[in-house]
Amino acid sequence: MDFITQYGHFLAAAVVFVIVVLLGRLWPAPPRRLPYELRASLLTAAEQRFYGVLLGAIGDRCVLLAMVRLADIIRVAPGAAQRQSWQNRIHAKHIDFVLCDTETFEPTLAIELDDRSHQRADRIERDAFIEQALSDAGLPLLRIPVQRDYSAAVVRQDILRAIETGGVTQSEIPSADVASQPKRRRHQRTGQTSNHSRP
Repeated sequence: MDFITQYGHFLAAAVVFVIVVLLGRLWPAPPRRLPYELRASLLTAAEQRFYGVLLGAIGDRCVLLAMVRLADIIRVAPGAAQRQSWQNRIHAKHIDFVLCDTETFEPTLAIELDDRSHQRADRIERDAFIEQALSDAGLPLLRIPVQRDYSAAVVRQDILRAIETGGVTQSEIPSADVASQPKRRRHQRTGQTSNHSRP
């Protein structure tokens, strides 16, 4: 009795601990929720608009993929020196759109939709690397400036020209920054200048 009186509270705590352990095994705690959430869209509003134009331009001639990881398009050649370093440079980069063969899914053309962010120094360096990487791997690249509206016929001609010539091709669509600049005209009588937007 003296033992139970002296150590009873320790025995009670031990019993409670065993019960808690057994209950934990029978009813495991729900898994902790991971800190992820669903993106609203894979594409920006500008990319969504252009995606529809691309579909109209290519029809059923190609498979159109969007937001493709560069490392899934090209790979480091076997036996290359510093292989992991070159792999790291393409691992986190993406191409806006890729056209593939309908049967083999072999990439035939990469397409980048260029907005004003491509004028930043870091993006210029990134773009130069991607251009050389794709060119050395043998995949043509077509660069198209962001527009409010596109002509599917013009985009189709750009695609055909890019695939035929290879390398890096600039679209014949004028840059939005250039197209939106006001056109200066001189009044014949007064000699003054005024700004008129292009139609």
